[in-house]
Amino acid sequence: MQQQNQELYTRGKYRLAHDRKSDGSLRSPFLQIVWYDAAARRNRSRSTGTEDVQQAETELDSFYLKRERGAAVCGSCGQPLRAGARHLITDAIADYLIAREARSSISSLRPRLAHVTAYLLDTDRQATACEDVDEDWIEASAHGLPSSRSSPQVERSASGRPGRSRRACASWPPS
Repeated sequence: MQQQNQELYTRGKYRLAHDRKSDGSLRSPFLQIVWYDAAARRNRSRSTGTEDVQQAETELDSFYLKRERGAAVCGSCGQPLRAGARHLITDAIADYLIAREARSSISSLRPRLAHVTAYLLDTDRQATACEDVDEDWIEASAHGLPSSRSSPQVERSASGRPGRSRRACASWPPS
């Protein structure tokens, strides 16, 4: 890759960009996932196979999760986080949903995890980290989770990733 235009989306050390020739024309109509490979000491790229930015963002998220295998990295600089860093439940849920997008069980996973997300928002516990969750936390929280009758819906951002939850029916919260 000789020249690229502005980055469209970044996650960790991976970024989404068009691959351009030296004259500025597109080398390919498809968006590329670009990252620096320290071992090879060069930029590497992989085609997303799509021109659509939303689909390319989803492809980048999936590629990121496969490559990093759950390793905690800084979202800004891509450097590994120190061992004591806290990982938010909401981030873990979003990453899990992205990783499971292609599975047939996604239609069952979304509503169940939406209950957890709604509970975290309604009880103002968005800052809860995965490290905080144990059997006692689950037991105490189980009483506040909505019943299966009410189904909170997870709003999606313009890029298709989970955003804030909202109540889907008038029976929320359960009595």
